Amino acid sequence: MLKNLIEISSSLHSKIVDESTVGGFQLPKNLADKLEFILNANPSPRLINLKIDKNTSAYKTSERTDPQWVVFPNQFYYFAGYFFDFSCELIKYFKILENLQSICSDNGLIDTEIFYGSWDKIKANVESIPVLRSYFVEESDLELFCHFVDKKDKSYRLGGKSVLNDNSGKGPVSIREPGGCFGSIILTRINMPAVSAQAFAELAYALLKDPVVYSELHDYCVGFIHHQSISIDSSSSAHISLPKPFLLLAGISGTGKTRFVREQAAAHRGGDLTNYCLIPVRPDWHEPSDLLGYVSRIGANGSARYVVTDLLRFVVRAWLDAVALEDASDINLPCKSPDEITPYWLCLDEMNLAPVEQYFADYLSVVETRKWNEGNYTCDPLLKSAAIMQLEEEGRRALRKELKLDDTQYDELWGYFLEKGIPLPPNLIVAGTVNMDETTHGFSRKVIDRAFTIDFGEFFPNDFNEFLSDKKSVNPKKLSFPVLSSVTASDLTAFDADGKRSIDFLSAINSVLKDTPFELAYRALNELLLAVVCFKPENEAALQAVWDDFLMSKVLPRIDGDNEKLSKPGKPEQSGMDRNVITELLTVIETQFKEIIASGRPDLLCENANTIPCRAKKKLDWMKARLTLNSFTTFWP
Repeated sequence: MLKNLIEISSSLHSKIVDESTVGGFQLPKNLADKLEFILNANPSPRLINLKIDKNTSAYKTSERTDPQWVVFPNQFYYFAGYFFDFSCELIKYFKILENLQSICSDNGLIDTEIFYGSWDKIKANVESIPVLRSYFVEESDLELFCHFVDKKDKSYRLGGKSVLNDNSGKGPVSIREPGGCFGSIILTRINMPAVSAQAFAELAYALLKDPVVYSELHDYCVGFIHHQSISIDSSSSAHISLPKPFLLLAGISGTGKTRFVREQAAAHRGGDLTNYCLIPVRPDWHEPSDLLGYVSRIGANGSARYVVTDLLRFVVRAWLDAVALEDASDINLPCKSPDEITPYWLCLDEMNLAPVEQYFADYLSVVETRKWNEGNYTCDPLLKSAAIMQLEEEGRRALRKELKLDDTQYDELWGYFLEKGIPLPPNLIVAGTVNMDETTHGFSRKVIDRAFTIDFGEFFPNDFNEFLSDKKSVNPKKLSFPVLSSVTASDLTAFDADGKRSIDFLSAINSVLKDTPFELAYRALNELLLAVVCFKPENEAALQAVWDDFLMSKVLPRIDGDNEKLSKPGKPEQSGMDRNVITELLTVIETQFKEIIASGRPDLLCENANTIPCRAKKKLDWMKARLTLNSFTTFWP
C-alpha cells in the first residue's frame, strides 16, 4: 500500500543540517566497511571506487585514465540515513512505473499515451484498461500514483522533476538516473548547497540496493546524539540476565528511552550496532503483517512473493549469531552457549501509537512458548513454515536472498526454517518505548503480564545538573537476554534459597488483589522467582529490592481506574477513608519493606553505590494522591 509522500515529508525537518545534531558525526568502522562494500559491489554509473575515511568519502566519476574525484563529508551518510523511510517509499512509486511499463510492452500498449496528461486523465486511462487497473488493489494507491506521475503538478513530487524522460513530456516512462527525478525529490527536503546535490543523490539512490545495510545506517543516524545522556560500560564482561526479553520503557518524552536501548546494544558489540534495530511504530498498524511481512501476488507475472520487513531480517540476523551452524539439522536448531551469544536489541519506538494487542499479537503469543531445558532452547515459530511453503520455488529463493541466507553455509538453517518456521531467537530483546498522551493507546493486562515494565523517570532519573558532566551518578548496568524461562527449586541458590519468602510476599500482595481485575496468577509467581534468580540478592535489603522492582515492573502497571473500580468489596471504612486497592497495598508493603523504607535499598539496574528510596511506596503514594485529586489513577506517568 502506497503512502502519501507529502505526509511522510511533513514529519521530517525541512532543515536537517544542524551543527548541534551532526557535529562530530563519524561512522563506526564495522558499518563504514559494510557501506563501502555494498556501494562498490553495485556501483551506479557515476559512483565508482568509493573510499570511506574517518571524516570524508570520495568516489570517481568514471573509469577514465584521468578520472575526477568527488569528495564529500561523512555527514552525507547522516542525511541519507535520516531519509531512509522516505527513500524506501519513494522507490515504490518508481518500481510501479517500471512494472506498468513492462505490462504495457507485453500487451502492445503505448505507455506514453496512457501516462501523459493531468492526474485525473491518467487515472481515467488506467481505469479503462483492465490489465493496468488490476495492478492496483487499493483505490488510494491508484490515485496517489496518478498524482505522482502528473507532469505539470509537482506538489506530489514535492517540487521534484517530472518522471517523463524528455522535455516535451511525450517520451517513454522510466526511472530516471539518481541526479534526475529521484534525487531531485529528496533534495527538495534538505537545505544543502547546489554543489552537493549530485553527490548526495548518487549516494541515496545507491544505498537502496541493499535495504538491510541501509536500515542499519538509518538506525545509527536516528540514534545519533552529540551529547550522550546515558553511558554504559562496554568494557565489562559482567551483565545481568533480564527476567523477560520484552521491556516496556515508560516515561515522558526526552528522558532517553530510545537512547538507552541503543546504548545497551552498543555495550555488547563495541559500538558497531549490528545487534540493534530501531522500528518506528505507525498509527495505522492494526495487524501483524505490518511487522512480520506478508505474501503478495502484485507484480508483473502475478507470482507469489514474500514482502520482508526489517523485523524479520533482524530476527534472522539474531539467529545467525545464536545458532551453532555446524550442528544444525532438520530435527533441531542447537544454540551456542549463552556466553557466546550476543544480545540483539529491537527498539519499537513509540510502541503504543497503534494498538499493541493487534499488530504485536503473534509475538505476544509466541514469547510465552520460549523454553530453556538443560541448556537447550526451543520456541514456537514467529513466522510459520506454511507461510513460506505457500510460495513457489522462485518466491522461496527470493525470500532466502532477502534474508541473507543464500550462502551455502546456511543450507541447514534454511532447511529448518522451511520445515519448522522461524522461531523467536533466544537472544532477541524487544524494548518498546512508551509515552502516554492523547495520541497513544493504553495497555491491556495481557501485554503488561508479558512485559518487564520500567518507569524510566524512576529507574534512570534525569539530573539537569549532570548534563554536561562526563561522570553521571546514574549509569545503567549492561543487560542481557534471559537464560531461563521457568524456575525450579535448584535454581534458587541465592538469599531466598527455597523461594518461600518470595512466595509468602506475593501471597500477601495477591490477598489485596483478590476479587479485583488485578489479581495475579502463576505467571506472576514464576516471574518473581525468575527475578530473584537473575538479580541474585545477597542480603535482606537486596531481596526486598527485588520485590520492590517486581511491584514496579509487573504489578503496579496493571492497576488503574476510578474509585469504584479500585474499591475493595465488602470492606468497611477505616478512619473515615474508603478502603481500596491502593491504600491496602500501601499497608502491605509498609510491613513487608520495613528495612528498605527505613534505610533505603540498593539499585539493581544501575552502577550506583548510593542507596535509593523504596520505589513502590513512592509510586503508590503518587497514585493515591492522583486518585484523591482526580477520582482516577494509573501507574503511567
